[in-house]
Amino acid sequence: MSDQSEKYACLSSKIEIELLKKEIQQLRFIYEDAIASLRSTSLELEEARRNARMLEHEVEETKKLAVYDMLTNLFTRYEMEGQINHHLSLLLRAEHMIEKGKLTQTEPEHFSILFIDLDGFKAINDTQGHQYGDRALRTFSSLLKQSFREADVISRWGGDEFVVLLPGVNREKTVKIISVLQDNLTNVSIPCDDGSYIHLRASIGIASTSEISTPRTLEEMIKRADNEMYESKTNNRGK
Repeated sequence: MSDQSEKYACLSSKIEIELLKKEIQQLRFIYEDAIASLRSTSLELEEARRNARMLEHEVEETKKLAVYDMLTNLFTRYEMEGQINHHLSLLLRAEHMIEKGKLTQTEPEHFSILFIDLDGFKAINDTQGHQYGDRALRTFSSLLKQSFREADVISRWGGDEFVVLLPGVNREKTVKIISVLQDNLTNVSIPCDDGSYIHLRASIGIASTSEISTPRTLEEMIKRADNEMYESKTNNRGK
């Protein structure tokens, strides 16, 4: 090979080497950009997962607030309304099927509700303070949980009012249950800092689907039980 050919070959090799270096450098830049992009995407995905977990937790907490009362951990009014409407729906459906001869049972399963109001609750808040009012509500709620069956549904309707749903219980049995609950109340007292005691009393009304003029809506049942509770409260004041 001539000297001239060797020079051209050497120059060509140098050019190819330089081109390869540039390609390698470009590939390195592309690789580094890809790695950086993957890292950024990974961080974004992790952030998205954290946000999703936080949102899921917030949704669960919101659901819990809709179902459970924060102070007493009883069911809320919203949940109780749903429960009563559900049992009313089952009752009306059973009655319809019996009427059409599609059920052999002679009577659908009835249920009752109690509307309960703590007597003298405002006086507790006024004389002892709201912390004792809250304590009275929690104490009474615990007593309700101890006094009813696992199948019964207990709710804080609002303020010092409570509603209890008793599936499969007619009015006669409900009256006996109230008697037991009132007896249990006589054994409950809350000590105060000034040496006095808070003695809990309650006025209770009943509405039962087993009654002759049977209520057939949530509003009717609550109104009937509330009216009976008010009559009980009026009688208690006279004692």
